[in-house]
Amino acid sequence: MNAALGRRTRARGFVPAPMISGGVLVNSVGGGISQVATTLYNAAFFAGLRLIAHTPHSFYISRYPMGREATISWGGPELVFQNDWPSPIVMRFSATPTSITVTFYSQRFGRHVATRTGCAYAFVRPVTRYVRDATLPPGRRIVIQSAGGAGFSVDYSRRVYENEELRRDEHFHVRYNAIDEVIAVSGR
Repeated sequence: MNAALGRRTRARGFVPAPMISGGVLVNSVGGGISQVATTLYNAAFFAGLRLIAHTPHSFYISRYPMGREATISWGGPELVFQNDWPSPIVMRFSATPTSITVTFYSQRFGRHVATRTGCAYAFVRPVTRYVRDATLPPGRRIVIQSAGGAGFSVDYSRRVYENEELRRDEHFHVRYNAIDEVIAVSGR
């Protein structure tokens, strides 16, 4: 996906939006591109395509299906999938101010996908982390990020069929970190 999109810069029309960096949401030019990556990943997932590389976010974002999501950033992580069916695929993207839609068009070949997502387990509570900021006056503290949701694990699977023949039986495990409280404190 990075090869197709290129580097996200202001000159190319990208704007700042939230992205996860070091476990903290920060504004970054091109942030938010993972909304497109997650939608594209799910389109490839349900089209039964070969999934080569995808990386879930480091913590869970509730607008995405648990486990079944992808983040990208220039230089990695990356989203890569391959059409290994004997017919081309046409991808159509559309967006509104509140939604993104990806539609794949191709021959069906009797393909269908069955998926299952398990329940979240192995929960870990958020903690408070302190980071030093030499620009803060002595004794000063600033909350950079409030504590959020717990970390957890989730498993999901995908079975891809061509008519009644099973082509793929895949199992995925995702471990999300907790959304920790992060406080900047003065010091060097």
